[in-house]
Amino acid sequence: MSACDESAATALLETASGACAAIEDAGVRCGRDSVVTPLRRVIVHVPQTDANKASRRVKRGLSAAKTRRLVGYAELAVDDIDDGAWATSWRKYYAPIHIAPGLFIVPSWDRTFVAPPKSAVVRLDPGMAFGTGQHASTQVAVNLLLPYVKRGSIVIDVGCGSGILALSAARRGARVYATDTDPIAVDAIRTNFKANRLRPVRIARAAGIPKSFPKADCIVANITAPVIERLAPALARALGHGGALITSGFVEGSARRVRRALETQGLELVERGGRAQLAFEERRARITGRWRGFVHRKPARANA
Repeated sequence: MSACDESAATALLETASGACAAIEDAGVRCGRDSVVTPLRRVIVHVPQTDANKASRRVKRGLSAAKTRRLVGYAELAVDDIDDGAWATSWRKYYAPIHIAPGLFIVPSWDRTFVAPPKSAVVRLDPGMAFGTGQHASTQVAVNLLLPYVKRGSIVIDVGCGSGILALSAARRGARVYATDTDPIAVDAIRTNFKANRLRPVRIARAAGIPKSFPKADCIVANITAPVIERLAPALARALGHGGALITSGFVEGSARRVRRALETQGLELVERGGRAQLAFEERRARITGRWRGFVHRKPARANA
């Protein structure tokens, strides 16, 4: 598959399975007119109990992606593999990522990487949790988020996965809260905070935002469009006046519904995210650009 096919396949597999993807070379394909095309294999691992459900989702998504010409040549294959083998073998395909200006996501086991001067590093071991930094929606989210993060500000990451967004905010000096419904993700983000010698205020296994969390200066939610729509009232309530809500995890076709759901709660759109939020020109060739993000503000209180 091509670079754009690879990115679209990664997004599709990670969204459908909730797991992180690995990418490897897979030989070549001889097409029409004897044109030889390098092939890449995008792999996710899911528990056997979830495999049939995830496979059906991927098949539907792949069919739709081909119809909309988001991918060209792509085929789905399902194989059984030992959990222990996958837990370590995928690591060889995971390399440091320059995810945003001045910020690198680096595998926790990589001890050779040296960051450029004045750059920050987040060390990450996603394990079986969603989030390696390779997904386009994560890159949109982090580039939208960081300009709104100030030292000491309260940031809540909803649907935190492995913790890339929460860790990036904490690295900037924010007081971080995070939630996820997946116990694997909760364990992963706690491990990653310790590995980075950062301390979150609280990490909770929860759907949405616990009432015990304080009002946030910034909320980030890199989750699917239907979940954002359902959580819109809770997100608006948890956001402090003048605060910023960053949403991503949805494609162009769902953006209008997400925007409507948030603006119904009185939030004001101040920024749109997509290709322009990806930090580097060369990345635009790799990423489809169809993943979108928004920044909404909660109006400040009127003076009495």
